[in-house]
Amino acid sequence: KVDVTTYSWQKVMGGEGAHGMLILSPRAVERLESFTPENRPLPKIFRMTKKGKLDEALFTGATINTPSMIAVEDYLDALGWADSVGGLPGLVKRCQDNLAEVSKAVDAHPWLNFLAKDEASRSHTSVCLTVDMEASK
Repeated sequence: KVDVTTYSWQKVMGGEGAHGMLILSPRAVERLESFTPENRPLPKIFRMTKKGKLDEALFTGATINTPSMIAVEDYLDALGWADSVGGLPGLVKRCQDNLAEVSKAVDAHPWLNFLAKDEASRSHTSVCLTVDMEASK
């Protein structure tokens, strides 16, 4: 359903920027290999093909920009922690439990509300609340 997905793994841990990840579908690779923009030079960092083919080196460890090893170590540490709490099932349960606690607080305080009114659209990992009270309080 998605041809291109990007994310920055270090941002969820409050780490420094510049570590973007890219996932391409076969259709996206085909488009990269078949399309060349006219009269529009691309900066080197955005060039993903060489001689009309996907530059596989980009996906096997070639460095486009020097990565921060401290951010990489943070990520490895976070993966180890995630594994120690039960992997994906453990993390999902932790998120559900935390959301349940936030929900209890929302239920207990009439001035505290979820930004997403529809329960089905609430994130378990990026909770947004509103504080609806008079400015004097």
